[in-house]
Amino acid sequence: MNKDNSAKGLQHTPTGTKRDRSQLSPQTEGISRKRSTLAETANMTPLTHKDLDALYEKLITGMKTELATFATKAEIGQLVDRVEGLSRENQELRVEIEGLKKQNAGLLSTLDDFDAKIRRNRLIVRGLKPDKDADPRLGTEKFLLDLVGEGNKINVRQAFTLGANGMRSTVLVEMSSDYEADRVLASAGKLRNSGVSISRDLPPGMRKRANRMLRLRWEVKRASPGLSLKLRNDKLRINQHNFSWTDDRLESDGRNGVEVLKDITGVDFTKTIEEIVCFRRPLGAP
Repeated sequence: MNKDNSAKGLQHTPTGTKRDRSQLSPQTEGISRKRSTLAETANMTPLTHKDLDALYEKLITGMKTELATFATKAEIGQLVDRVEGLSRENQELRVEIEGLKKQNAGLLSTLDDFDAKIRRNRLIVRGLKPDKDADPRLGTEKFLLDLVGEGNKINVRQAFTLGANGMRSTVLVEMSSDYEADRVLASAGKLRNSGVSISRDLPPGMRKRANRMLRLRWEVKRASPGLSLKLRNDKLRINQHNFSWTDDRLESDGRNGVEVLKDITGVDFTKTIEEIVCFRRPLGAP
């Protein structure tokens, strides 16, 4: 009875029956893989000398193709010479362009001077109270006569209202002579804090430089009240030094104007110059 039960409880694998691959032990599986690799290697056809020669030719051909893309020493030398030549040409062009810029600036300055001479008897009066019913010429002439004082002859040829800003207007005035215009400008200081100002009619470029110089004069006078400051059109004279604008650069007799100002006042005006150059008048401002 016990022997039968023991026999029933035991299950034997028949002799010679193969196990499932999943039932192989790790050691057995590793040995099997090595045998497969060795078998594949043994089945490879060995390379002949002819095969090796063909592979060598392919290798040499590929290397020649790649090396053909590299420049030779002579070609590199030619390239260096060409780059140096282009660099010299570029430098020569830079020098020529700088010369043309200076020449152009000189021509523009000459044109401005001629234009300014033509406008010498013209004035810009800002801040007058407009009278719609009155003739601008007669009203402006009376205002200027009161300014220079009785007994002085003032003759306004023409007067044109350029625009009004609220209750104030801007008038272009043409005097009978530049002498009369100078007399009016000499009396313009009486108008300080009155809301009215008088200036000479200048060409656009010169007017822009003159406005910059007005701001610079004010800044220098505030920093050094004892200096002699004389402004004529777009030129400023401080003691014995002359200042002018070339594009956005301040110059003084061919030198850097900021450095000359620092020598005179002991103050660095670099930031002030940058603010003056970057300033833009509001649209509609007189």
